[in-house]
Amino acid sequence: MYDENNLQELGINIKLLRARYKINQYELAQALEISQTHMSNIESGRVQINLRLLLRAANFFHCKLDDFFEIEDFFRG
Repeated sequence: MYDENNLQELGINIKLLRARYKINQYELAQALEISQTHMSNIESGRVQINLRLLLRAANFFHCKLDDFFEIEDFFRG
C-alpha cells in the first residue's frame, strides 16, 4: 500500500534514477520543463512532485510510475 511516506521518498528515488543515468539536475529539469531550482526542491523533499511531472519523468526514464515507488526493483530489472 501507499502512504505519505512514499511521497517523501519520490524525490530521493528520482535523484537515484538521475544519478544512475548520469544526468545532472539541470538536464532533467530541462527535459521536464521546470527550473533547476524546482528540481532541486523536489529531490530534497522541500516540495512534492505533481502527477503531471511524475508522468513526464516516467516517460523520460522509460519506466512505470510504480518504479518510482519501488526503486530497488527497478535497479534489479
